[in-house]
Amino acid sequence: MATMEKLMKAFESLRSFQQQQGPVAVPEEPLKKELSTTKKDRVNHCLTICENIVAQSLRNSPEFQKLLGIAMELFLLCSDDAESDVRMVADECLNKVIKALMDSSLPRLQLELYKEIKKNGASRSLRAALWRFAELAHLVRPQKCRPYLVNLLPCLTRISKRPEESVQETLAAAIPKIMAAFGNFANDNEIKVLLKAFIANLKSSSPTIRRTAAGSAVSICQHSRRTQYFYAWLLNVLLGLLVPVEDEHPTLLILGVLLTLRYLIPLLQQQVKDTSLKGSFGVTRKEAEISPSPEQLIQVYELTLHYTQHQDHNVVTGALELLQQLFRTPPPDLLHALTTLGGIAQVSVSKDESSSRSRSGSIVELIGKVLLGEEEGLEDDPETRSEVSTTTFTAGSVVSSATDPTGHDIITEQPRSQHTLQSDSVDLSGCDLTSTATEGEEDDVLSRSSSQISAVQSDPTMDLNDGTQASSPVSDSSQTTTEGPDSAVTPSDSSEIVLEGAESQYSGMQIGQLQDEEDEAANLLPDESSEPFRNSSFALQQPHLLKNMGHSRQPSDGSVDRFASKDEALEPGDHENKPSRIKGDIGHYTDGNSAPLVHCVRLLSASFLLTGEKGALVPDRDVRVSVKALAVSCVGAAVALHPESFFSKLYKTPLETMGEEYEEQYVSDILNYIDHGDPQIRGATAILCGTIVNSILIKSRFDVENWIVAVRSSTGNLFSLVDCIPLLQKTLKDESSVTCKLACAAVRHCIMSLCSGSCSELGLQLITDLLTLRNSSYWLVRTELLETLAEIDFRLVSFLEGKTDNLHRGVHHYIGLLKLQDRVLNNVVISLLGDEDPRVRHIAAASLMRLVPKLFYSCDQGQADPVVAVARDQSSVYLKLLMHETQPPSHFAVSTITRTYRGYNMLQSPTDVTMENNLSRVVSAISHALTTSTTRALTFGCCEALYLLSTTFPVCTWNVGWHCGYVPSSSIQASRIHIYKSRGRLFSVSQMSPSEESRKSCTIGMAGMVLSLLSSAWFPLDLSAHQDALILTGNLLAASAPKCLKNPWTTEEDANTGAAKQEESWPALADRTLVTLVEQLFSHLLKVINICAHVMDDVTPGYILSLNYVLSRLPCLTLASS
Repeated sequence: MATMEKLMKAFESLRSFQQQQGPVAVPEEPLKKELSTTKKDRVNHCLTICENIVAQSLRNSPEFQKLLGIAMELFLLCSDDAESDVRMVADECLNKVIKALMDSSLPRLQLELYKEIKKNGASRSLRAALWRFAELAHLVRPQKCRPYLVNLLPCLTRISKRPEESVQETLAAAIPKIMAAFGNFANDNEIKVLLKAFIANLKSSSPTIRRTAAGSAVSICQHSRRTQYFYAWLLNVLLGLLVPVEDEHPTLLILGVLLTLRYLIPLLQQQVKDTSLKGSFGVTRKEAEISPSPEQLIQVYELTLHYTQHQDHNVVTGALELLQQLFRTPPPDLLHALTTLGGIAQVSVSKDESSSRSRSGSIVELIGKVLLGEEEGLEDDPETRSEVSTTTFTAGSVVSSATDPTGHDIITEQPRSQHTLQSDSVDLSGCDLTSTATEGEEDDVLSRSSSQISAVQSDPTMDLNDGTQASSPVSDSSQTTTEGPDSAVTPSDSSEIVLEGAESQYSGMQIGQLQDEEDEAANLLPDESSEPFRNSSFALQQPHLLKNMGHSRQPSDGSVDRFASKDEALEPGDHENKPSRIKGDIGHYTDGNSAPLVHCVRLLSASFLLTGEKGALVPDRDVRVSVKALAVSCVGAAVALHPESFFSKLYKTPLETMGEEYEEQYVSDILNYIDHGDPQIRGATAILCGTIVNSILIKSRFDVENWIVAVRSSTGNLFSLVDCIPLLQKTLKDESSVTCKLACAAVRHCIMSLCSGSCSELGLQLITDLLTLRNSSYWLVRTELLETLAEIDFRLVSFLEGKTDNLHRGVHHYIGLLKLQDRVLNNVVISLLGDEDPRVRHIAAASLMRLVPKLFYSCDQGQADPVVAVARDQSSVYLKLLMHETQPPSHFAVSTITRTYRGYNMLQSPTDVTMENNLSRVVSAISHALTTSTTRALTFGCCEALYLLSTTFPVCTWNVGWHCGYVPSSSIQASRIHIYKSRGRLFSVSQMSPSEESRKSCTIGMAGMVLSLLSSAWFPLDLSAHQDALILTGNLLAASAPKCLKNPWTTEEDANTGAAKQEESWPALADRTLVTLVEQLFSHLLKVINICAHVMDDVTPGYILSLNYVLSRLPCLTLASS
C-alpha cells in the first residue's frame, strides 16, 4: 500500500536522524542504512506523515493506533529541532493531526501527549505536549480522570522544579485547565502534595517561577473538592511563612507569599458553605465546615500593613497591590472588622500572640522546611510517601517514553499477555505492528480506578521511587477525609481530631479537643527549625506598629531593579536607622474609638503622600511615582468602604516641630495630586474623586447635607462633596489620554448616584462634559466613554432636564434644549459605530443593546411622565407576580415545529410595549445609518449592532420593534396600538380568503438590505461582518416566515388547480417576495459551504464548464443531432 510505504519511510528517516542527534530512549540497533537528512528533508517528512496519518484510507488499518502514536512522538521530537523551520512545521502538523483525529482517536492523542509530559524531556517538546494536553483535558472520559490524575501528580511535581521560565509559563497556563478537569477526582493528600511542590517555589529568585507557583497553588485549591478547607489550609501555611513579623524573612519569600495572597483574596469573597454529607452506609451526618476564619483574614490585613513599610520597594509595591485587592474584594468577615469601631482588638502577627498561630504538626514541619531551604525534604513526609510511592513513577528529572517492563504505569501499561510485545520506540525496519495492543484494550487499562493501583505492581516489595517498600496503596477517589497531620478537624465530628505522627502509628486515636491538638502540634517542630524564630527583636509590642520603621525612597534612575544579595542585606539594627516619613501619632488599628480603616488611610497618606503641613505633598524624589499611584488607589478603595476616613486629620495630635503658623493637614489634601505631573497619578486622583462622591451618597442615603454636617462637627474638615466635581471636570479635559480614560471611569462610578441625589444638576454637567471625549484620538478613551454612557438611565436624565432650565444655556455651545438622549444616541453611539477601530465598534454596538431599556420618549403610551416610566419599570420587577399589563401569550400561538430555533424555544413572555417602542426607534436609527453609510466601518458597525440586538431581543418575540410582520396593506399606516392588540393572532396560522391574502404585504425589516451587502464583492471579505450579517438575516427571515405560511385548508378545486400547475419553489410561503429573499440566502449559504469544503479538503476548485460544452461531449446527444 503506497500510503503505508510513504509513512514508514518517513518514520524511519526521522527516527534515524533523531538517533544521530544524541542519546536515544531505546536500545541501539543497527540501521539498514545511514540516512543523513537535511532541514528540507525533515520538513518534507513531517508533512508526509501529517498528510498520510489523517488520510481516511489509513484509519481503517489495524495498525492505525500504533502508527498514530509513532507520528505524535516524532512530531514532538521535531518540536525541539535545532532548525526553527522544522519546529514550526512540526507544531503545525501536531495541530492538524489533533484537529483531524479528535473525534475518532482522542484517547490515543491524549495518551501520547501524557507520555511526553511524563518524559519531562526537552523544554520545547514538553511545552508543546503540556499546553495541548491541558486544552484536551476536559474531554477525558470520567472513568479515566482518576488514573490520569494519579499519574500526572508526580509529573507536575517534577515539572514545577524545572528552572526554565518558558516551561514555568506554560505550566502556569496549564494547571488551571488540568485541575478544572481532574481536581474533583483527587483526594486531600494528593492535593497537598501538589500544593507543597508549588509552595516551595515561592522563594525562587525568578519572578516567573514565583508567579507560576502562586497562581497554580490557588488554582489547585479552587478546583479541589473541598475548596474552603484548602483555602484555609493554604492561608494557614502562607501566614506561617511570614508570622511573626519580627523575624527576618527573605525578600523573595515575602514577594511570593504576598502574590499568592493577592490571587487568593478574591476567591475568599464568595464563601460557599460546604453541605456535603459524609458517613458510613445508612448513617450520614453533615461534614464539619472548615473555612478561612476571621482571625486569619485579619492577620492577612495586619501583615499587609506591616510590609508597606519594608525597605525594599518591590515588597512595598507587592503589599500595596495586595492591600488594594483586599479593599476591592473584601471577604465579609474582614469587611465587618475593618469598618466597625474597634473591629480589631489586638495585634495577632507578633511574637507574643502564639495562640493565634497554633497550627497542626505537618504545617509547622512544612513551614520549617521551606524557611530552611529543605525543599527536597518535602517529598519525604508520610503523606507524600503514602500517596506518590504507589503511583510507580521514577523520580528522575528525565524519564524516557519507553515503558520499563518492571515499572507498571497504569496508563501506558498493556495487558499482561502483551507486556513482552509492547515497545513505544520501535525499530521500524523489523517491527511487528500486529503485536500492539488495540485501542479497546488500552481503554480498559485506562479505566481502572486508582484503588487498584497497588494490584498492578508485579513486585509489591519494590517501589520505583526510592527502592524501598511501598508504604500503602493510594486512597480511593471516593475518600475525602483528611487523615494527615495537617488536618485541623476531621470531617466526621468537629469535637474530635485525628493526629497522625511521623510514622503513621496513631491514625485512629482520638486525642481530644481542637485546641489541645494544635497546642501539641505546634511543639512538634524540631529545635533546629525553630531557631530562626528566636533571634529577632520584638518590635511591634508598642501601640504604634510601624513607628520606627521606614521605607527607603530612592529616586528611580530608570535602571533595572535587582534584589540585594545576602551580603548586602541590611542588619536588623539598620531598620531603626532608616528615616520614616511618619512624623506624628497616626493611631493604631486596634484603637477602640475609630474604625481600623481610618488608621490605614492615615498610614498610607503619611508614608507616601502627605507631609503633615497643610497643602504640602511628598516630593517625587522621596517616594517613587509608581508607589504614589498605588497608594492613591489604595486610599480610594478604602474610602469606598468607609468614607469617613477621608475627612480625618492626618495626625491625631498637632506636630510639635512645626512653627506657630502651622495648620493641621487633613487626609483630603490628597486631592491636590490632581495637578501632579504624572498622568497616572492624576487619573488615580480622579478615580478617588468619583469614589468619594459615590460612597458619600450611598453612605448618607442621598441625604448629603446632614451627613456632611455630622462629619464636619467631629473632624473639623470643611471639605464637601461639591468640591470633587470641578476636579472631575478638569481631568475630563486633561491633555493626557491616560488621565481622560481614568477620569471617564471615575465619572462612571458616580454619575447615576449623583443624578439621583440632591446634587443632580452637577450630574448633568458631567454628562455634558463627557460628550466632548467622542473625538479623542485614543481608542480606550472612546470605549470608556461608551461604557459610561451605557450606564446612564435617560428616564432620570429627561426628568432632570425638565427641572433644570439654566443648563440649557451653558458653555456647551448647544443650540436649543440639551436633549442629552438624542445627542448621546445619534452623535456619540451611532457615530462611533463607524469608528475605524473594530474594538470601538464592538463596544458601541454592545452599548446600544444596553441602552434600549433605559431610553425615554414622552410621546409613547404610558410614558407621559418619566416618574411614571420609572414606576412602571420598578413595578414590573418587584410586583411581577401581582400585576402585568399585557395578557399572557397563548400556548398555541406558534406551532411546535417553529419553537426549536431562532428564539422560539424560549418561553414567550409578554413583551413590554414601551421597550418595544424604544427598540423600534433604535433599529430605525441604525437602519438609517446603514442605508446612508459611505464608509465600510459604519456598514460593519451597523451590521454588528443589529446582530447583537437580534440576539438580545429575539425577532420572533419583538417582531413589531423589528418591523417584521404580516399585516394587511390597508392597515400599514394604522396605529401601533392596533398592532399590539392583534399580536396574538399574528403568530397563528392565517386562515384568510385569497382576496384577503392578496391585500396583504410582508415586512421583513432590513433583510433585503443586508442580503444585498452579502452579494457584494467587498462585504463578505470581512469574516466577522459576514458572520454577523448571515445570523441577522437568518433571524429576520425566521421571524417573518411563520407569518407568511399559506392556508393549509384548501378546497378540492384549489387542490386540482395546484396539481395542474408546475410545482413552485418554497410552496409553503404565501408571500412570493419573501421567496426571492429566501432563495438568495440559501444560494449564498451553499456557496459559503462549498468554499469551506474546498478549504478543509485542500482541494482546488475546478473550472465551471458551459452547458453547451457538456452537452456536446455526450455521445447520445451527438448521435441524435447528426
